[in-house]
Amino acid sequence: MATAISLPASTFRKVLKGFEIGGLPYTDVQFHLKRLLAAGTSPEELQEVLRRCELITPLPDYAHAEVMRLLEEARDHAPALPVEPVPELEANAEGEADSAGELAAELRITRNALAAEHSKTREISRALAERIGSEQAARARSEDVRRESEHFQGELRNARHLLSSRDAVIAQMRVSLDECNAQIGELRKEHAAASTTLESRGKNVAQLQTDLESSRTRTATLSADLAAARAALETEQRRRQEIEKASVEKLALNEAALQRRSHAERDAQLASLRLGHEKAAAVLETRAKTLEGELQAARRRLDAMTAELKSTQEAASALNAHNDRLAAQLRAGQSELGATRTERDSLRAQAAALQSKLKDNESLIDKMPQPVRSNAQRAAEFQAAVKQRESGRMEIHAAAESPARIENPKLGDLAPVAVAAVAAAHYAPVLEIGDVEGPKPAQARKRAALSPMIGVGAAIVMIAFVAWLLGRHPAEIAKMPAVIAAAAPKAGTVLHDCPTCPAFTVLPAGRFQQGTKAADDASPFEKPLHIVAIAYPFAISTDAVTVDEFRAFVAATGHKMQGGCDTYDGSWRHRDDSSWENPGFPQTGSHPVTCTSWNDAKAYAAWLSTTTGHHYRLPSASEWEYAARAGGAAVQPWTDAAGACAGANVADISAGRRFPGWAVFGCDDSFVFTAPVGSFKANAFGLNDMLGNVFQWTEDCWRADYADAPIDGSARTGGDCSDHELRGGSWFSNPAYVRANYRNHFAADYRTSSVGIRLVRDVTS
Repeated sequence: MATAISLPASTFRKVLKGFEIGGLPYTDVQFHLKRLLAAGTSPEELQEVLRRCELITPLPDYAHAEVMRLLEEARDHAPALPVEPVPELEANAEGEADSAGELAAELRITRNALAAEHSKTREISRALAERIGSEQAARARSEDVRRESEHFQGELRNARHLLSSRDAVIAQMRVSLDECNAQIGELRKEHAAASTTLESRGKNVAQLQTDLESSRTRTATLSADLAAARAALETEQRRRQEIEKASVEKLALNEAALQRRSHAERDAQLASLRLGHEKAAAVLETRAKTLEGELQAARRRLDAMTAELKSTQEAASALNAHNDRLAAQLRAGQSELGATRTERDSLRAQAAALQSKLKDNESLIDKMPQPVRSNAQRAAEFQAAVKQRESGRMEIHAAAESPARIENPKLGDLAPVAVAAVAAAHYAPVLEIGDVEGPKPAQARKRAALSPMIGVGAAIVMIAFVAWLLGRHPAEIAKMPAVIAAAAPKAGTVLHDCPTCPAFTVLPAGRFQQGTKAADDASPFEKPLHIVAIAYPFAISTDAVTVDEFRAFVAATGHKMQGGCDTYDGSWRHRDDSSWENPGFPQTGSHPVTCTSWNDAKAYAAWLSTTTGHHYRLPSASEWEYAARAGGAAVQPWTDAAGACAGANVADISAGRRFPGWAVFGCDDSFVFTAPVGSFKANAFGLNDMLGNVFQWTEDCWRADYADAPIDGSARTGGDCSDHELRGGSWFSNPAYVRANYRNHFAADYRTSSVGIRLVRDVTS
């Protein structure tokens, strides 16, 4: 329950409220306080009212001190005698009360109280006499109060002026405070960014330390592999010497056997045989010198590899892949040897049948003109030479050295072509196209075994051709073509046209289903599904073009590549200082070159064509997808996440640690950015990094679907070619985009650190 407040106390509280809101001057506060004290109001009660009011809004120091002084004096002189109201002061109070408004009612109540008190003063007339003397003093004090009031009013005006100034200063301080808050916000953002950068750098340092340890381990492994390779090279060198020695011994034995069987009627053939032996010895000597030079070049390459071991992590993988290819070639050669033996037996049977047919046609030959009979006689002599070649008494190239030209004018252009076919068939096993490093000893033994068989087969084919030709009508012979195109290299052959050229793997002709089924949940870019038939073999680069291979092009041509490149460090940004030499992450010469546009790739292919004399170009999208599928229907050669990291450099767990928030494969291939070419398992065609590592340009102009797309393997080059098609995915690609049928596109002059180059080399004319 609230405590009751007396009327004087309520009046004093209202006076203080009026002073607080500025409607009542301090002189009126003094006046009302003195009047209440004179009316007998308890000083303690008034002091309690003052305390409660100051809990909300304290009085100025001067006012508080003056009020407390008056209350103390009232306590000291209590009880105080009431004073009669002074008319002048009362009039002044009434005027000021009217100005205060809300104190008018209180003033009337006070007047009634004063009237009651005045009746009491009549009872103490003696006190009145004494107070008369003090009236003048009161008037003097009133004058002092008036002057003090004017003084305080001046101070109040000054205070109000100071308050206005203070408000302006406060407003200015608030503006400054807002600016400071804004600056603090910016500083906080910068601090957050700096913290993120420092955290990222810390992770980078940890990753670099891990990579350094991995590099040291791989370097040790590579050193061991290099020692094994050197031992293998020495073994192969000893085998080569043994083969040369065996060849010389075999030639000596053949010559001795021929001398034991020689007689006067075979002197000419014996001379021819010796000439053949001499030429064979010259060929062997030339081949030995070539092998010696290649051996020295191999030693230089080994020395270079030793120096490169300090800065590379991938030579071991490349060496292992190369050994796998050699083993595969050896197995293929063994299979070919068995097939060739079977084919040899079949060809011998065919030769016997042809010989029988030629005997049956002797009567027909005798009726033909002299030039045709001469050609038939030479064919018979050629057949006899083939038989001697089979028995080891005569080299087939001796017959090819002095071929007789068919005298019939309509057949004259065919004989050199046929003889050239025989010679090509004889020498092809000795040195394959593009085999710049020379055949390995195991391959040399295989080719030495195959050479006589292939020579016999080619001779039999020549006999069959002549026999068939003799049975044709002259009019039909005249219509035969004068040129026979050379056959393309066998599928799987690796071509290497120059030391700084990429290696190319020959792919066979074939057909496949391109795109995605209509029912599959895939982009319209990959539809409709259709069959593409590639009726020609072609060679595609085994690896993406490397930094070293592209550097040879830039050094030779001075190709300008200003304009910068888009690189990634948490977000894709264009940087003017980035280039194929500085893609935003470290690379060695065996890494795939990046930051190359479609125009750069075309310029590189043109330079390579001019340098080697072969025709290089960008693959069509169909050729690329055919190579990526590698004869199968699957769009990925793996079935689980572990297989993905074994077969391609993709966005994986290590990349997810570096860049949190990525959608990644659930495996770790240990590479965040690009990997050296050949670091992962090759596909069934022997091609590396068809998927992952870097996107690869194609010749095709971009279209949003496969409507009206070519079905013969050619590129789409009509219409708007401002954008060109990309294939393969990259180190940045998540699982949804590393597929053989995934398509993307960029502008022809666009460069980014996730795009590289893969070329095609034509192998048929």
